[in-house]
Parts: sequence; structure tokens; C-alpha cells
Amino acid sequence: MWKGDRVAGCVAAASVVAKVTRDRLMVQAHASWPQFQFDVHKGIARLCTKRT
Repeated sequence: MWKGDRVAGCVAAASVVAKVTRDRLMVQAHASWPQFQFDVHKGIARLCTKRT
């Protein structure tokens, strides 16, 4: 569904849950592979990651 988070509250909630889960996984990945700096690149896209 295009722009589903604007139309249905359940889609917006699922999006938030997915992002929080992803961020937690990124922090865990950083513990295993700190050279990739996963803890820095969690959350919203940063300018340096948007360029690639």
C-alpha cells in the first residue's frame, strides 16, 4: 500500500516496530563487528549513507 502509514494506524505502528527492531539488531551487530560501525548507522539515513 503506497503511503499506507498515512492511511492506516496499524501500518504506521508496524513501521515503528520494524525500525526499533532494526536499530536493536544494528547495535547487536556492532558488538560482533565494530569495524563496520553499525551503531553509528542505525536509525534514519544519514547524508553519508544516502550518497552511496
